[in-house]
Parts: sequence; C-alpha cells; structure tokens
Amino acid sequence: SPTFCPATRARVSTRPRSRRDAKPRTPDSAMPAIEYRQLVRRLPAYVVLLATAALAFRRLDDSDTWWHLAAGRWIAQNGRVPFTDPFSHTVPDHAWLNLQWLYDLVLYGLWQVGGANLLVLSAVAAYTGAIALLMGTLRRWVGPVTAAGLAAWALIVTEERFLIRPEMFSFLLLGIMLRLLLDATESSPRRLLGLPLVVLLWVNTH
Repeated sequence: SPTFCPATRARVSTRPRSRRDAKPRTPDSAMPAIEYRQLVRRLPAYVVLLATAALAFRRLDDSDTWWHLAAGRWIAQNGRVPFTDPFSHTVPDHAWLNLQWLYDLVLYGLWQVGGANLLVLSAVAAYTGAIALLMGTLRRWVGPVTAAGLAAWALIVTEERFLIRPEMFSFLLLGIMLRLLLDATESSPRRLLGLPLVVLLWVNTH
C-alpha cells in the first residue's frame, strides 16, 4: 500500500516487487561474449556483401552500356521514346520498340551527373542491395549463416550478369517484389498496393 513521505511530498509504494516485475539482468561479464557471438553469426553476411560489391565493381567493359547511354541521350534530347531505330546503319528507321527506355534515360542522367564513376558505383549499390534483400528474405526461414551461404551460392550463379545493364534494376526489383509478396502474405495485405508500382518500373526498365 502507498505511504506518504514528508521529505519528498510524494507517495511511495511500499509493496514489494513481484518476480514478474523484476527483469533478469545479464551479468556484465557475459555481455562481451554475447556481442562476440552475434558478430560471428553476422560475419558471413558481411563477407557475402563485400564479395558482391567487389564483383560488381568493374569497368565499363560491356558494349551494350554505350548503346543504352546513346538511347538515353536520344530520349532526353528529343523528349520522347523512339518508335524507329535511330542508330542502325544497315536498316535505318526500321520499327523498334524500346522496352528499356526508362533504364536508358536513368542511366544517361547518372552519366550526366557523375560520369563513368557514378555508373560503376550505382551498379555496385544495385547488385549489393539485391543480395542484401535476398539474405533478408531467407532469414525468415533459416539462420544467418545458412542465409549467407545460400546468398553466396546465388552470387556465384548471377555474378556474370553484374554489368552496367538493365539487370541492375531487374535483380533489385525482383528482391523488392518478393519482399512485398511475403509481407502481404504474413502480416500486412496492404503491402500488395506497392506491387503495381514495382511492376510499372520493371516493365519499362527491362
């Protein structure tokens, strides 16, 4: 029952705390060991992400990159998407539907802002983000070490496509779509409202 304490002019409860109220404290000596174990469990994920960034960090050595830049420049200069091929010399002005027009325009915009360096860094960020999303998705069913191992396997399979090409967006958007579907299934159906935007971006980039 509460009692009145004249010194503090406030009511002080004299009821003993129950075991339910008391929170167990971890000994200070055990904290470094717990943090060390957590770091060891997360280390494989960090290694996979660093490997992804290293494999995605490459020169502009793909000829299609320059073609996409030229297409993006044409769209930016003319303010529209072409319906005929403006680049071919053998069959000029033949019908052409550029399904990757949005990627071309974004790529050219990045080039205008930061040149080749920004293109390379954007590719590193996109591919690393895609692998990070994959590991986060896998963590729903397996532990961090197993998730990192499966992500490493996916990295080995896909790293040959780590080019400055529309795959930059495709891998990332695929990871976002899977995350939205899983979240909508497990907790929040409203997450499905984000799917049309993801699909709209995807079909116009790759």
